[in-house]
Amino acid sequence: MIEPLSRLFETHTESKYYAIVGHQRSLVESYRALALSYPLAMWLLRLVIGKREPQTSDVVDTVVALERGQGLTGLSRGATAMANSRELERVIAWYAR
Repeated sequence: MIEPLSRLFETHTESKYYAIVGHQRSLVESYRALALSYPLAMWLLRLVIGKREPQTSDVVDTVVALERGQGLTGLSRGATAMANSRELERVIAWYAR
């Protein structure tokens, strides 16, 4: 059921295009934004499903939302600010539970 989300992260971590080409941000900022997208995905998924069990279509919708937002400079800036304040690791760990 979580396969579409796993594939998104695997593809982006292996992709030179995602990390370097077409972005006006450093490699580190790109991966910080990718790391921040995990807790964002969990939050979006929880928002969409409410109290019911998630379905594969819910995960696909979450992946689509993340894909459309990857170019947002706010995500990159937010990830950098959170990393500088040491909050990024804490947020990722909290949503990994």
